[in-house]
Amino acid sequence: MLQQILRDMYIDPELLAELNEEQKQILFYKMREEQLRRWREREEKARMEEAMLRKTARRKPSNSKHVQWLRGKDGEVWVWVMGEAPGDKPYEQISEELIAERARQQAQKEAEELWRQKEAEITKKFRDAMAQEKARIVAEKWKIEIEDRKAAKLEEEKIQEELKKREEEERQKGEEQIRQQEEIRAKELYLSLKQAQQHSQHSDDDQEWEEQ
Repeated sequence: MLQQILRDMYIDPELLAELNEEQKQILFYKMREEQLRRWREREEKARMEEAMLRKTARRKPSNSKHVQWLRGKDGEVWVWVMGEAPGDKPYEQISEELIAERARQQAQKEAEELWRQKEAEITKKFRDAMAQEKARIVAEKWKIEIEDRKAAKLEEEKIQEELKKREEEERQKGEEQIRQQEEIRAKELYLSLKQAQQHSQHSDDDQEWEEQ
């Protein structure tokens, strides 16, 4: 029965109503584990498919694509100098925007990967904490009288609520840390790309001077 529920990720409401609170908690915990397992499988499958597509693309023959140059009225290859046509942005501005965008995209990609790792750590940490607390409360239930069970249940709910609150606070803290790291990384990448561009320009100027 449990395997069927986990396979369908569904339980009949009437059957659910027959379960006690402890059985419900165990069932929900198992369903959450199954959701995480399926998510990891999808991520791995997507990663493998992407790797396969890249591998296939590299194997394509080099003559599968060709370039045909646009020609002007004089029959010569038409040339456009970026930044000099009417309405064009200055070359320096275009270059600045491209560098900033590359830095932003790289920093965002790194931040997303950091957050996936951080979220997995937070989820595991509080899942283990809730499981340990649940085990402790279940053990104590055997030692208390029937009239005290309601109070124990209230205490359990209070602790779980506190754990959820702490989890949310840590998630917010983790998001803020990742956001700050993303901003710092974007600035670092921007400076690195900017220096590389300047170095390339100096090299071109030196080469041009030597040719003269």
